[in-house]
Amino acid sequence: MINAKDMLNHFKKCHSLQFCLISFFVLLITMGCNSLESGQNTAVARVGDVYLYRSDIVSHFGSFNNYDDSLLRVQKFINTWAKEQLLYQQAQINIPDEKRRDLLRLIRQYEAELFGQVYKESIINSGMDTLISSADLSQIYNSNKSMFVLKEPIYRFRSLQMPLTNVNQEEIKKRFSRFDSIDRIFLDSLSFQFTRYFSGDSLWVNQKFLSERVTFLNEKNVMRYFKSKKLVEVKDSLNVYLFVGLEVRRPTQLAPMLYVEPSLRSILLNQRKIEFSRKFDNDLLQDAIRSKQFEILVP
Repeated sequence: MINAKDMLNHFKKCHSLQFCLISFFVLLITMGCNSLESGQNTAVARVGDVYLYRSDIVSHFGSFNNYDDSLLRVQKFINTWAKEQLLYQQAQINIPDEKRRDLLRLIRQYEAELFGQVYKESIINSGMDTLISSADLSQIYNSNKSMFVLKEPIYRFRSLQMPLTNVNQEEIKKRFSRFDSIDRIFLDSLSFQFTRYFSGDSLWVNQKFLSERVTFLNEKNVMRYFKSKKLVEVKDSLNVYLFVGLEVRRPTQLAPMLYVEPSLRSILLNQRKIEFSRKFDNDLLQDAIRSKQFEILVP
């Protein structure tokens, strides 16, 4: 936090009245304004009949950690506020009455829309059913398959990278190749020995993810490693790389449902949101008519 003694010393060196006043104001914020009476809200600046108060700046900035930076920020805030108020007050005088009425109408319309939208969003978020079952996902997937044709290849694989000095290499290779439930537990227990380990048999990933995880693969040789679906071992001067390519889906093929599940959930939630919003609007209007809160008065 800012040191009050340093601030007072800095305050004594002020060369302009405006800067001195701002320095004093920042000092009050930092010291918690104990010198002010409880509940007093000091005016900091004025433009015409409009005042900027201490509470306005406190609520905007909170506290400060650096004195020089805080002075600049407060001064900029005050100057920006002053320019906005001056421009607004000049506009009030000089804009024609007809244009002023149009602007006020737009302001009222925007205010009503903004408040209404925020309220409606809170109702939707608290009242809409967000529980999505596997049956829901399947229904959306099967009804919109044309949307999920792949534009790039995707892959399922598992990979492991370990130092050449690892003493359990042969056991790890056997377990990694077979990869049953017991093998998975065994490999997980040794994962601290691995430089990298990806056991995503059920995960589909794109070319970029594959290339980042398995550095010896590229677009030219990738299919060779996936065709065999057997354990591949590659070594360099430091590491041993184990890889099993499981499955590839090519562009123009249908994406697996698991791969597009986030999109399916988004589609379903958006559909529910639209339907909930439509029902909310209709119920709101009908309730207002029944309670005579809303009436059409034109014959």
